Amino acid sequence: MDDWDQREDLFRDLIEALWDENEDDNGTFAAGHYITPDEQSTSLNLQSFHVEGVGELRLPLSLDDFGKLLGVCEQAPYGHGQATIINPEVRRAWQVDGSKVTFPQCPDFLSDNVRLFADGAVDELGLDGEALQLEVQLYKLLLYEADGHFCVHRDTEREPGMFATLVLQLPTEGGFEGGALHVSHGGATKTFDFSLDSATTAAYTVFYADCEHELQRITNGKRLCLAFNLVRRNHADFDLQPGELQKFLSRLASVEEALIPWKEAVMREAPDTRGDIFDSDKLAITLQHKYTEKNLSFPGLKGVDRMAAHVLRNCRDDTDQPWLDVHLCILSMYKSGSARPVRSYKRRRRYLDSEGDEADARLDGCHRIDDDFGEKVISRNWIDVNNRRYNLGLEIDPLREVVHNNEFYDGPFDEYGQGPDVVKYETYMGNYGSTMEYEYHTAMLVIWPKKKLISIACNGGVPGALDILEARAEAGDPDIVMMLHEVLSYCESHIEEIWHEYRFRGPYGDKDNDYDFVSARLLKLCLVVGGFEDVVRVLELISKPHTSESKVKVIGIRNVATATAIASVVEKYGWVRCGALVMEMLKEDRVKDDGKCFAPLAVELQKLGCESAALLVAQWTLKLIYFPCQNLGEMKAERVWNLGKMIFCIKGCMDDMGNEFHRRLEELKRDVLFRLIVQIHSEATPIFLKSYSRSDIPEEAVQQALSRQAALFRRVCMHVIMKDFHHPDGAQAHIVDLVLTIFKFGDEQLFDDIIEAFLAQSRVQKEQRLLKKLLDSDAIWTHLSGTVMGRSKLELLAEERIQVLGQPGPPFSWHMPFAKFGADREVEAFLKGRHESYTYSDEYVYDSHSYANNFAKKYFDGSYVNGYSALGEVAKEQVRSRSEYCVKIKKTRTAFECDRAYWKEKQVAELLRLRNWLGKLNSQAATTATNVPRSGDERAEVLVAQVIAAM
Repeated sequence: MDDWDQREDLFRDLIEALWDENEDDNGTFAAGHYITPDEQSTSLNLQSFHVEGVGELRLPLSLDDFGKLLGVCEQAPYGHGQATIINPEVRRAWQVDGSKVTFPQCPDFLSDNVRLFADGAVDELGLDGEALQLEVQLYKLLLYEADGHFCVHRDTEREPGMFATLVLQLPTEGGFEGGALHVSHGGATKTFDFSLDSATTAAYTVFYADCEHELQRITNGKRLCLAFNLVRRNHADFDLQPGELQKFLSRLASVEEALIPWKEAVMREAPDTRGDIFDSDKLAITLQHKYTEKNLSFPGLKGVDRMAAHVLRNCRDDTDQPWLDVHLCILSMYKSGSARPVRSYKRRRRYLDSEGDEADARLDGCHRIDDDFGEKVISRNWIDVNNRRYNLGLEIDPLREVVHNNEFYDGPFDEYGQGPDVVKYETYMGNYGSTMEYEYHTAMLVIWPKKKLISIACNGGVPGALDILEARAEAGDPDIVMMLHEVLSYCESHIEEIWHEYRFRGPYGDKDNDYDFVSARLLKLCLVVGGFEDVVRVLELISKPHTSESKVKVIGIRNVATATAIASVVEKYGWVRCGALVMEMLKEDRVKDDGKCFAPLAVELQKLGCESAALLVAQWTLKLIYFPCQNLGEMKAERVWNLGKMIFCIKGCMDDMGNEFHRRLEELKRDVLFRLIVQIHSEATPIFLKSYSRSDIPEEAVQQALSRQAALFRRVCMHVIMKDFHHPDGAQAHIVDLVLTIFKFGDEQLFDDIIEAFLAQSRVQKEQRLLKKLLDSDAIWTHLSGTVMGRSKLELLAEERIQVLGQPGPPFSWHMPFAKFGADREVEAFLKGRHESYTYSDEYVYDSHSYANNFAKKYFDGSYVNGYSALGEVAKEQVRSRSEYCVKIKKTRTAFECDRAYWKEKQVAELLRLRNWLGKLNSQAATTATNVPRSGDERAEVLVAQVIAAM
């Protein structure tokens, strides 16, 4: 027997042990029954219901009441990707939101009657409602008239924990004909037809949310039903249901026997002795039900999937210990290519769920992939049995690792059966033809030996292995130190691929930056569960040169997270033990790559109280980065900010370098300076204050240090007054933070100087964008209104703004600045320009009167749309001895009037907002001191009222 036959035997035996095709899974995927009056335990006991906007409606619902109900309904949509679409060819139904439906004559209807139906329904699905902590939510009231239907679709799982849908059909006068419900899952289909007694008897249907279902057309009459979401609130329980033990024990023995050949191979220490048959340490089993990424979890597994997971996690080795790690994941295939129209009309329309409100609708019969560009298979959303999620980047080979029992097997994705889960179609654009992408998604159970956990996780990417280590450390795993050593050894032998290669993940090749934080996470783990020897291994890994591709490379600090972790190491083990390794990273040849992290390392050391180490690192940083720089304005902004924070938070740096740094701030651009001031006050000053909070420092020394720091900060802020706030690089994004920072500093004279300089520049330059940005900020009003000084400045700013808002609106012009015309850039330029008319023609227009006429009517009918209004008229012009059609486009005043109305609306809204805040200022002033003058605030309020009246 060759290797492939042995592999096939393993796969076949395992599938036969896990899934019994002749067994009904102790339940089913769908069930439905009439609710007959003689079944007292499940009696409907509902005589009427109430709908907002209509009132009380009795059952069976009369034709007159059905008409009244239609008056408050909306047409039922379906989901298409992120869009919600109404298309009667796909879905013809009416709906009322469940929040508008109540049962005043039977107040316990939802909590008693419906809950009773639901408990019985989920029992038929093989589940225990009490164990699930079942919650029944009324979702919609649905109405169907003749020709009502819904094509094949799958319901969206609308919230975490939703696992099934319950449909309660209510009686209507005359009932209905047709309207059979077909529910399909795993190649099986069940049909529920409750039309026969629909005039007198209620019925219910329940099915798993991942089941495809189709409501056939109502041929006559009216159908009324209530749709409920069935939601599990017990997200932690993953225990066997009552009555499942016997089946579990039988399956467990069969699965353990089926896995023996694979177990004997993968548990050997020498992989080379296995042979090709078992050259993988993991196996993947395709789940029978469909799951979304949002709702995939072990407690949320359904039916046979739940049993399979229980069996696999309880498989025992020769020592009677569980030997398998069991995880869930989503395996996805993305297949793209050029789109080719399909001319056949014999196609089946299917609508599969996505993120829409109802279902994800797609017409895969209109086009199909012709020229295949290729495919990509990825795994994501990894979950362990404790419902912890990991960012494992493991690859799953669809042919070698996915268990199957079909000799014609072509992968876990049903490409030729149900087809893709999502279809994306992009029409022709420019030089590119139309393209399509198929997305296939399936949920998998993935198993591997527990002893192989770290090696398998590392092969998928060290960030994922660190996810596992961090979770196990938090849970107190007794093997955590051994696991940490295994990861460290892997990192030491795979430096190139972990730290120097670009890693790409995801269907669209997005770079995964998790690798940038491997060093920081390793150090933190060593601090929590390892020892000093482990810390040294990581520090040496980061600092020691190594050869890669014939080049000498160093990992280095790379980011602030690593600098923070290094500071924590120094805090725990001391500079004497760690200093040499740390200084090894702060070398001149590392400035280009890691220089931005040198100052943050000093800041973090200072923050943790390692003041001597902080000063030493800071002095070395100044020597390598600050002094060699001839012009701070040429230095990257992040480095300037980090240097500023370092100088202001470390006393020795501030005393030695404060004045020198202050003098060089003239070299900085406005945005860099503004942000520097904010960061110094918000980040550096608290660290500086903390370093002087110790009881062993004399009070006089503390006051002197704080005074020097405040004086230096004041001088730094004075640079702002000499800067042009309204220059293009004047940092509009930082203006609110800058004003708040200077206000919180508490120097009234400095704050007054800043506000006056700001207002003076606004008046001179006639530029108020920054003023508007300040007054639009709730934070500015909230903080400044708490003091008399702040309120007086808010009054000045508001009055300045109100005067501008009161000026006349823009005069008439043919300019249409908001115009957008994607069909032709020249036409868009004309619409935005000053000319009133324009003659348009292209290769389609000049040859066809019909095309020209359609073009004119479609885009230029005089209405205001896409920021323009114009009229189009077809004409003929003589061009080089031949007549050609063209479109004469003439602007109308509608756009100007609409734009002016919009301008006025925005002006009034801003004025009303100012009036509201000024009113609050009046109230605050009145509740403080009675001798505080309030005439300014009142004057501003009056001015607002006058401006609004004048408009």
